Amino acid sequence: MSKVSGFFKKTGFSSCNRFFTTTSGCLVEEPIVLSKLKRGTGGRASFNGMTVTVFGGTGYLGRNLMAQLAKTGTQIILPYRCDPHMIRDVKVIGDLGQVLFLPFDLKDDESLRKAMKYSDVVINLTGTDSDTRNFTIEHVHIDAASRIARISKELGVQQLVHVSALCQNKNPPKYVRKPSRYMISKAIGEEEVLRERPDATIFRPAEIWGPHDRFLCYFASRPRRLHRFQNVHIPLWARGKNTVKQPVCIHDLARGIVNSLHNPESLGQIYEAVGPHRYRLDDLVKWIYFICRYLPSEVYVTSMTPLFLARTYLYERLSPNYSHLTFERLERECATDILSGCPTLDDLNIKLSKLEDHINHIVFLYRRQHFYWDALGEFPEPPPPPIQFQ
Repeated sequence: MSKVSGFFKKTGFSSCNRFFTTTSGCLVEEPIVLSKLKRGTGGRASFNGMTVTVFGGTGYLGRNLMAQLAKTGTQIILPYRCDPHMIRDVKVIGDLGQVLFLPFDLKDDESLRKAMKYSDVVINLTGTDSDTRNFTIEHVHIDAASRIARISKELGVQQLVHVSALCQNKNPPKYVRKPSRYMISKAIGEEEVLRERPDATIFRPAEIWGPHDRFLCYFASRPRRLHRFQNVHIPLWARGKNTVKQPVCIHDLARGIVNSLHNPESLGQIYEAVGPHRYRLDDLVKWIYFICRYLPSEVYVTSMTPLFLARTYLYERLSPNYSHLTFERLERECATDILSGCPTLDDLNIKLSKLEDHINHIVFLYRRQHFYWDALGEFPEPPPPPIQFQ
C-alpha cells in the first residue's frame, strides 16, 4: 500500500488524471457541430440534422420535392436565378429559417461552391425543354450537371442525387422532324455525372402527372388539338398505336427521392421512376377527352397532318423560349417507355398512386362547357383505358 501511495505522490494529480483518462490516445475526437444536432420530434417544426441544396427547386418537381423535405425538418438551400418575387411563396414550405435562398449562376463555379458548402446532400433537378438566350439544352443537361457533380465531390458532399429522364437515349430515332436533343443531352449528362461521381444516385422519371402538370394538361389544352365543327382531332405519331406510356405521379417521385436520402444502399443506384400501369397513347388521349365531356363520336385520333406541323412551327417562331407546342416536345411524346431492369420506386417503399383515382381532378378545368355544373350521374363516367403489359 505504501508503494502505491508513493507512486501517486511522485506523479502528482495531473499525471494521475492522465493515467485514469477514459479517452484512448489512438482515437481522434470529432468536433461537435451544434448546427447539425437534431432538434424536435421529426415534424415540420423540427430539424433532422440534414441540409440539402436543391438546384432547380423553382420548377414543377422542385416545389413538390421541397415540400416533402420540409415535412421531415430538413433545412433547404434554394439557389435561384429568377426574380425573388417569383419564389417568395416557397418560404412557407418549411419552418422559420429552414428555407434559405441564394442567387447563383450555373457558369460560375464560385457561386456553386457557395451553394453547396454546408450541405450534406445536393439534388440536381435542373432541366429545360428548349434553348434560351442564356443557356442551350446541352449547357443545362451536360455542362451544368457535370459541373455540379464535380464541385460536390470536391467539397465532400455526402450524396448527390441527379434527376435524368426515362426516355434518355444517345441515339434516339427520328419520329417527326429530327432526333430529340433532349433525349441525347440527358443520356450524355447522366454519363458525365457518373464519371465525376460514381456514387451518385440517378432517377429516371417517366412522364410526370399531377395538378397543373405538363402531360395530361398538355394533351387537354387547345394548342394540342384541332377543331372541326363539333369534332376534335388530336394528331399523334402513328395515331398513337405504337406508343406506350407509364406515367408516374409527382408526389410518388418526390417521396422516392426523399426516401433515397435515408437509404445507404441508394448510393450509386439508378432508379426508374414509373407508375403502376402502362397505357397506349391513343387510348390515354381519348380517355382524357371523354372526361372533358366529349362524346366518343366527337373524338378522333389522327396522324400528324401538315396543318398541325405548320401550327407547331408557328408556335416555335412566335415564342421560341417558352413555347407550349414544339417539335422537341412532339419527339418526346412519341417515345415508348422502356424499362431496363433497374430498381424502381417499389424498391424505395413507395406505394404508387393510380392515375384512375386522380385524373378527374387534374383535367377538371379543361372540360367542355366547364361553366355548367352537372348533376350527379348526368354525364356517364368513362371507363379507364386498357392496361398494356408490354
